[in-house]
Amino acid sequence: LGRGLTEYVLRTGRSLLCDAALDGELTGRGEVEMIGTPAACWLGAPLITGGKTIGIVGLQHYSDPKSYGEREKDVLDFVSGQVAKAIERKQTEEALQASCREKEILLREIHHRVKNNMQIVSSLLHLQSDRVADEESRRTLKEGQLRIRSMALVHEKLYQSPDLSEIDFSDYLRSLIIHLFRFFHVDAERIRLESALDHVLLDVNAAVPCGLLASELITNTLKH
Repeated sequence: LGRGLTEYVLRTGRSLLCDAALDGELTGRGEVEMIGTPAACWLGAPLITGGKTIGIVGLQHYSDPKSYGEREKDVLDFVSGQVAKAIERKQTEEALQASCREKEILLREIHHRVKNNMQIVSSLLHLQSDRVADEESRRTLKEGQLRIRSMALVHEKLYQSPDLSEIDFSDYLRSLIIHLFRFFHVDAERIRLESALDHVLLDVNAAVPCGLLASELITNTLKH
């Protein structure tokens, strides 16, 4: 911006009502330099947010030296104050949105990692069950594997959900049923699935125990 009147207001952080005489005085003291066509009357007010001057609102008239006075200066001070507040609100809003995006990314990563860790535990139980000769112990390991999978599925759905605070439990149940049917190698000729599921949203604190209950009910149905 050089060292014109605009830069002077930015530097001082004070409003300035400047006619040709004051302009000449400031120029003579070396505080400003002539830039462009000289104005007969110049008025500028700083935009201040957080104690810092971030810009100005400026007006100039090239022919009428009395176009602006103290009244216009007061009005411009008020306008610049409102503009500065609007800018500050916008900056705060953008900062909050950025913070929310960061937290959302973090929460998604947490759900993703929890799901992966549970799948690792489930896989370990599966490997262990293949090495156990006792049928009762093998059955217990398999049931533990199913329970962990039902909880991991909750975190998987939360990771995929547009709203990290809750999941569509009907969608969760459909995925859980498909997994259980595959796990038990269900013969489609013997067992047919018919579902009537309402659209219900649950948070993680409700979804996990409800998922475990549903898993137990469906598992018992398929087993017995």
